[in-house]
Amino acid sequence: TSTLTLALPGPFNGCSVLSPQATSTTSAVLDLIRPSAFLTGPSNVPYGEGGAIVSAELISLHPETVVYSVEPKMTWSNGLAFRVDDLISWWHSARRIQSVNGDGYRAISSMVVNKTATAVTATFSTKFADWNLLFRDVEEARTTRSCAVSQLTLQPSLGPYRVQSATPSRIVLLSNSEWTINYNRFHKVIITSTTQIPNSGPKFFVK
Repeated sequence: TSTLTLALPGPFNGCSVLSPQATSTTSAVLDLIRPSAFLTGPSNVPYGEGGAIVSAELISLHPETVVYSVEPKMTWSNGLAFRVDDLISWWHSARRIQSVNGDGYRAISSMVVNKTATAVTATFSTKFADWNLLFRDVEEARTTRSCAVSQLTLQPSLGPYRVQSATPSRIVLLSNSEWTINYNRFHKVIITSTTQIPNSGPKFFVK
């Protein structure tokens, strides 16, 4: 089995991506274990994730309206189905965040579920240009949230990886066999914390 070992700035925490205390490393880990409408690619441009949230389509500008479709066959690691209710719960939670992270969610005036409960239509009361940055690293509706790193192992996951263990200095991720997208990935990812600031200049080694 293949293993990838990374050293990233730490210490690690278990904050939600909505939390002002979430670090860039935390967000990177959450991208691997939580469903998102969009993810940020190597060129820093959002692209459609296409997993549990199948699509996010802007269908109107007046008023600004986005339809989020979910894959009903996707399940969290606790066995519960991924539902539009998870998106609605995330919206309610995000609206209460007293920081800029909640601005876009507060701009949404309503979320209406379709008859088959496979899509939800978000209508904005005011235009929000960065609508494609919303609904990233969504958590299961009934989960307990905190910034304790231990929460990463307690909360349900839904993505390419699941958390095997997590401490402020080391996180171990295992490939999620239920995730059939992106087959060619490492079986295990070990992330250790480092306080070293990498030198931006090139280094040459002679062997």
